[in-house]
Amino acid sequence: SSGFGIAYISSTTPGSTVLTVKIGGITISTFPQLYFSEPPEGQGTKNVSIKRSLIATTPSPIRGDGKEQVHITVTVRNEVGSRLSGKNVVVSSTRIGDTLTPVGATTTGTEGFVEYLFSSSIAGTAVVSATIDGMKIVDEQAVTVSPIVE
Repeated sequence: SSGFGIAYISSTTPGSTVLTVKIGGITISTFPQLYFSEPPEGQGTKNVSIKRSLIATTPSPIRGDGKEQVHITVTVRNEVGSRLSGKNVVVSSTRIGDTLTPVGATTTGTEGFVEYLFSSSIAGTAVVSATIDGMKIVDEQAVTVSPIVE
């Protein structure tokens, strides 16, 4: 061991922070401040990140009566994690017969997200995915639909 190390540091939000280096719990050095900034225009700030954009679902499971609903939120982010407005979002299910209804616009507003409602009368598990401006994002969510027991 040469006593030499390399660390790569990144941040998803602009701002400053203090970096402290410790070895074995002992503080070796404290750097005054690191500054993180948005990349220059056109270098990832306006482009959709298919890895950082996310789908959230609540609640699951639901009863398969076609009336209970799962609330789906798709948050659109760029490569540095900032939310993007003006992006068209389409949500889909792996199953035929599930209903997905947009809540308001399907284009992201200033908060960078869109909402959909999911309902179904088919028991089982559906996988919900999203495309943003025609690009399928990596994140998917499973939604469980319980059978109706009479």
